[in-house]
Amino acid sequence: MIRLKDVVKSYKVGDNQINALNGVSLELEEGSYATIVGPSGSGKSTLFHIIGGLEEIDQGEVWVDEEPIHQLKDKELARIRREQIGFVFQQFQLLPTASALENVMMPLLNFTSSKTLRDKAAAVLERVGLGDRLDHLPSRLSGGEQQRVAIARAFITEPKVILADEPTGNLDSENGMKIIQLLEDFHQKDGGTVVMITHDLNLAERAEQKISILDGQIVSHDRRILT
Repeated sequence: MIRLKDVVKSYKVGDNQINALNGVSLELEEGSYATIVGPSGSGKSTLFHIIGGLEEIDQGEVWVDEEPIHQLKDKELARIRREQIGFVFQQFQLLPTASALENVMMPLLNFTSSKTLRDKAAAVLERVGLGDRLDHLPSRLSGGEQQRVAIARAFITEPKVILADEPTGNLDSENGMKIIQLLEDFHQKDGGTVVMITHDLNLAERAEQKISILDGQIVSHDRRILT
């Protein structure tokens, strides 16, 4: 369950105040597959960061899996992000000097024994079709392969929620669809919640829910049954 109630977030830019979110309320049941769409500057990324506990809010409430994100301290937020939420970004955000296996291991390095973690990371990379790329550095992987490493890194903590910010933005259509299929597989087979920002309306229409945001407010929340 993801629940926002009357969330307000603003930024100070010079002498100006930018109102990024203006009283946003949103509820997504566990196992939802939702996309967030809207023009640049509409508040999409701010909403994404707030759901993921990456930014504080000025007013309102944010709940993820019954945890009051808006009330938690940094250490508790780090635990929620590690245990409950997987992140996938447009720019991949892989360590260039670490292998695919090592990049996937990162979220659990200090929390799982080395042998167990290596086996788990290898299994997750196999799941995303990179079982033969374990020792490859990011520079030896294509853009699509790098994004699959990033998804494996998100999967390794067995999260309940995957937050994806333009995960296909740097990929061609073929590789982009492979990424979408992995996210849909997480939703359909694992019962996970997926929240994805996208500018691609075709991808947005594949989701059960499409949330449109404009000027810091949700202007529509369309729901449909996928067949």
